Amino acid sequence: MIAMPTRFLLAALAACACACSRDCPPQAAAPAAATTDAAIAINAVQHEMQTLHAAMQATLTGIAYGDVRGVPAAFEAVDQARQATEAAIESGTYVLARNADHAADFRALDEAFHTDLERLVTAARKNDVPATSEAFGAAIARCQPCHAQFRK
Repeated sequence: MIAMPTRFLLAALAACACACSRDCPPQAAAPAAATTDAAIAINAVQHEMQTLHAAMQATLTGIAYGDVRGVPAAFEAVDQARQATEAAIESGTYVLARNADHAADFRALDEAFHTDLERLVTAARKNDVPATSEAFGAAIARCQPCHAQFRK
């Protein structure tokens, strides 16, 4: 059983994170109470993708070196980033770049993505490199369909 909430577990492909930083429109500044990090107010989704990028790099490096025990720590900041994204979408301070009227579909894709990432972090805690690698691949496979539907 994972001690961290499902929301804690996010990741993204490095190329997707870089592409998002180019394509995501700026968001209106969130109220100060909504975030403790001024950078998040710039664009919650960009911040989340950048955080995911770092976590995914750490995962890939761990897989390559055959030691993924550090992967769960790499995802610690991701939970906060995801919560900021959800708050921004919920409050309307961030609108999905495409198909904004399908936010429920976005949330469903997001939950499926996090389910794969739960498996990734669980496997990494056991230093199970093959299972971590499999979960990494499953999570990465979810990036493109979501970006195709919701990214500019």
